[in-house]
This record gives sequence, structure tokens and C-alpha cells, in this order.
Amino acid sequence: MRWLTLLLMLAGCAQEAPPVPDAWRIEPGRQVGLLTATSTRADLDAAYGATDVVDDTLTLDEGYRVFGTRLFPGTEDEVAIVWDEAGRYPSMVRIQGVSTQWRTASGLSTGATRLDVERVNGRPFQLSGFGWAYAGRSTSWNGGTLSGALNLWMTPTEVDADALGPVQGPGPFPSDLPAMRRLDLTVRVIEVHFFGEALENGIQR
Repeated sequence: MRWLTLLLMLAGCAQEAPPVPDAWRIEPGRQVGLLTATSTRADLDAAYGATDVVDDTLTLDEGYRVFGTRLFPGTEDEVAIVWDEAGRYPSMVRIQGVSTQWRTASGLSTGATRLDVERVNGRPFQLSGFGWAYAGRSTSWNGGTLSGALNLWMTPTEVDADALGPVQGPGPFPSDLPAMRRLDLTVRVIEVHFFGEALENGIQR
């Protein structure tokens, strides 16, 4: 029995994600690197330096444009920051670099597979269907371990109209639906919300 216990312990250790440096760690609802829920625009300059922080117009869902800030603009580690209505604190951030260094403490980053997300969450989750503006966006973690302040947008590695057919439109659809499993989904966008923004954007724990 001792060898079996040892094997199980080793298997559990093998599944643990390596530690994520503070500078690149995502803690949904709390912080993204040195950007916290109470950071101001001036704090960003102080933390990262003015050359890596640029104000810009950001294009969001359905072409909606807002004034925001880009951290590390033009790089794989770029972060798009949307401020609250008063323009004082961060409301939401988006990360979508293909090989970004940003990741959650559990190791999730862009490029993570559907199975990776289900493993970290501890169960399947809900996401919207495809063929519309909010395609592949997580809508509920079904009571799993992932935070309601975290949204993941997923995309098929290869778009096949026939395969997408059963999961078109708003949904939501279970991630373990056979039609979803066939799509070979990966994370293309990480979206982190602060304070009550998670609830306002229809995200459920």
C-alpha cells in the first residue's frame, strides 16, 4: 500500500502548476501583476515606467470603443486596461498575446485547452456558442474553483462550419458537450474584472 500512496502523491505533484512570478501573476478580482483593484493611472507609471504605459482608444465587443490604457503595448504581454466610469480605478483588463507570460496561479494562460480549464476548475463549465460577437465566452464555472471575476474566451484551433453547427449562437453550452469536445478549443483572451464588474457582466461563479 505504501508504494500506491507514493505513486498517488507523485501524480498529484506532477499536476501542480509551477509557481508564477508575482510580476506576471493573475489573481482575478484582485490584481494583474502590479496592477491592483485600487491602482490609479499614476500608479501604473510609477510601477512600470511611462514608456511601457500608453493611453489609447480600445475596441471592445461589437466594435464598442472606450478610452483606456495599454501596458506593454505592441508586445505579446500587452494588457488592455478599461477604467471605471470615474476613470480612477481599473474596471476590466484583457490579455490576448499568443505566447504571453501572464498566467493565473494555477497556470492558466492563453493557449490553454478546454481540458486544461476543466481540470483547474474541477468540473466542466458553461460557455457561449459561436458565430456571433461573444463567441466562446465563459458564462458560468458551474460552482467550480475558478473565480467569477475571470472570463475566458475560447476559439477552435480549426474552424469547420459543420462542426460549429450544433453550438452556434448565444447558448450557453456545457464545455463537455460532444460537439464542444470535437472543436479542440483553446483560450484566446483572458478577461479579468474588478469589484462588482463580474456580476454586471453576467459572469457566474
